[in-house]
Amino acid sequence: RRAAAVALGLLALAAIGAAALPQGLGQAVAGLREWVLKADPWLRAIDEFQSLFVYRGGLVANVTRLFGVAGLATPLFLPLAWWAVRAASPARAIGFLWVAAALAGLSVLQLRFGRVFVPLLAVAAGLSLAWLAVRLGDGGRLVALAPAVAALALLDPAVRAAPGTARDPLPNAMVEAARELRSRPAGPDPGVLTPWDLGNEVLVLAGRPVVVTGFGPYPDPASYWEATRAFMVGEAELLPWLAGRRVGWVAGGAANLFGRVRSADALIPFVNGEFDPRWLRGTPSAPLLIGGSGVPALGVPHFGRLMPVFAATRTVVGLKTPLPVIWLYEVVAGAELTGTAPPGARVVLEVPLTEHARRHTWRAWCDTGPDGHWRMRVPLPTDLATRTIQTAPGRLQVGDGPPQRVELAEASVRAGGIVEARLAASGSPR
Repeated sequence: RRAAAVALGLLALAAIGAAALPQGLGQAVAGLREWVLKADPWLRAIDEFQSLFVYRGGLVANVTRLFGVAGLATPLFLPLAWWAVRAASPARAIGFLWVAAALAGLSVLQLRFGRVFVPLLAVAAGLSLAWLAVRLGDGGRLVALAPAVAALALLDPAVRAAPGTARDPLPNAMVEAARELRSRPAGPDPGVLTPWDLGNEVLVLAGRPVVVTGFGPYPDPASYWEATRAFMVGEAELLPWLAGRRVGWVAGGAANLFGRVRSADALIPFVNGEFDPRWLRGTPSAPLLIGGSGVPALGVPHFGRLMPVFAATRTVVGLKTPLPVIWLYEVVAGAELTGTAPPGARVVLEVPLTEHARRHTWRAWCDTGPDGHWRMRVPLPTDLATRTIQTAPGRLQVGDGPPQRVELAEASVRAGGIVEARLAASGSPR
């Protein structure tokens, strides 16, 4: 009778509220339609709003990806957890089961709810195994429970990779980047520019006080679109925007450029296993894909103040040459390399760059002026050695002339030093 009275009272309050605030009811209905049932066209196109059934790989693959192998036992763990707690506290048992079951159901509807369900599943698994251990007794634990617990670990690739005994086949690029950030001093500009759906890893794992994600921690819609646009502009426009927000780091690459720039393109196009040259030429932020390197042959300028310090393990699918899906850039002053050459000559600097044993050539370039002078700002030292990126002395070539060895110290790059590249009579640099 009490339960019925409470239910009727709540219904009466809801009816009064709906009558007094018809606009509020409309907003609630619109929220259910657009955010839960995915009537909103923008939300419908986002990966984390997809169903566990229809997303890439199907139900079993998605459950395992989100929750590990333990996720497959959710229908067993939830009722066992409720049964384990009900004797001690029936109200808490019902409350836990209500919240956990609701989030489990919402996770089937949309992947994003799975992030909130993860800790509840862990609690349910622990309660279930503890209850079984008590019921099985000492002998039963060894015979039945121990193999079950071992199987949860041995069958889960992520669990096997955690202690370093096995390599995670699908490492999370942003988790790797966040760990790199955590190991580095924040400095006066601790903020990190990340895409809106990859910022939580940096915020939680790196512990940075300022995270510009473009979604969630933004004060108004205008700020959201500013952060979204930050990945579409060139370096000259991006740097003042970063400085005004004390952002000294940028996480960029295929993981946050696919589908985000040149809205007419659903994905970054490939031609014969390479990035489409027309796309590279027409997209100011394209160097984020390739470590900030320029492409002299296409007229794509290099970045002058974004130094790549980290490269993700995972690579872009569809390319002949493996490239990391995320690079982490640090904003530096950049060394200014100057010299003289015949007017109108093309000056190209090439620096060998190795990440995860994958070899690349980073390029900076400029053209000499009418007076024969040239200058280029270079953010990549030739003695860089981080946990994932190493460089070596580069070579400088003017026009069709012979290439010459060039060395740029990291200290000079960070301090904005001026390095004059002059050729001696023998043709070697000094």
